[in-house]
Parts: sequence; structure tokens; C-alpha cells
Amino acid sequence: DAFYKDKSLKVVVLPDNITEMEEGVFALCENLESVRMPKGLVKAPKDFCNQCSMLKNVEMHPDVMEIGERAFYRCTSLKSIDLPYGMEKIGEEAFSYCGLLKEIHLSDSLTTLGSLAFFDTALESVMISKKMKTISNSAFRRTKLKRVVIPSNIKTIGEYAFAKCYSLEKIIVPSSVATVKW
Repeated sequence: DAFYKDKSLKVVVLPDNITEMEEGVFALCENLESVRMPKGLVKAPKDFCNQCSMLKNVEMHPDVMEIGERAFYRCTSLKSIDLPYGMEKIGEEAFSYCGLLKEIHLSDSLTTLGSLAFFDTALESVMISKKMKTISNSAFRRTKLKRVVIPSNIKTIGEYAFAKCYSLEKIIVPSSVATVKW
């Protein structure tokens, strides 16, 4: 845990030869504002920047395919993030409690979206990947989504997937959805 709870750290620029990082490497670095992930890193590990309340900027390279559980949990200053085109998996609670997160671009290659992935964010719109089969439990719970169009590849909508989305005016669910657990 080389940088765990480091209060002096504000900017991280990692060399591109780094291919793996420990869980929670920058967790609780409360003054961290910006992270540039290295080109060789294919996964933002579990708890990567967990509770970095000042984090505003995350630069990811196209090689990043996975965001681990709670990687950006409670990053309360994070407003937007561009995910690489090849992103395949977003772990459970990856962006939970990122209260200012309004904008995220999900890759069409995304196959897995963990439970509570965007719980309690300010997310206003989302395009759901055409490779996903399931919208996980509470994935978009307590967001600010206004309109959702579920693509025909989705077969299951998990429990509370869109619960307490008080701004939600319209949701279009295609006949391909066989199970709705809300």
C-alpha cells in the first residue's frame, strides 16, 4: 500500500511500463485530484481510488478493459469519465456514491456491469451496450436518469436496477426482456 491514505498526493502520472497494481493503491488519498493510468495497465484494480474525494480527472488508455470493484467508490468530485472503447467489465460499486458523476460513455464492448455500479450518482443519460445480457441489481439505482431505452440484447433486468430514479420519465423495455426483477 505504497500510497494508501497519502494526504499530500495531488497528481499521479504513472509510467507506461506498469502492467499491474495492487488493490487500493490510491485509496483514501483525500487530496488526489488527477490520475493518468499507464498504457500497460488493463485493469483498474479493486478499490483503486476508493474514497478519493477530490478526484476530478481520470485519464484511461485504450488498453484498459476492466474497472474493479469500488475502484472509484465515493469519488465525490468526479463529474465525468471517458471509458475506453474496449472496456468489457465494470465491477460492483465501481462508481457508487460519485454524487457529481453526470456523464459516462459506456463502451459497446461492455459485457458486464456489476451491481450498484452507478448507485447514487448524478448520471442523467446512459447508452447500454449491445453486448450486455443483464442489467445488474441496483446498477442505476438513485441516479438522475431521465429516459432509458433498453436494447434488445438485454434478457434480464435485475432487482432495483432503476429504483428511486425520481427523474425517470420514460423507460422503453423491448419484448426480448424475459425477466424483470424490480
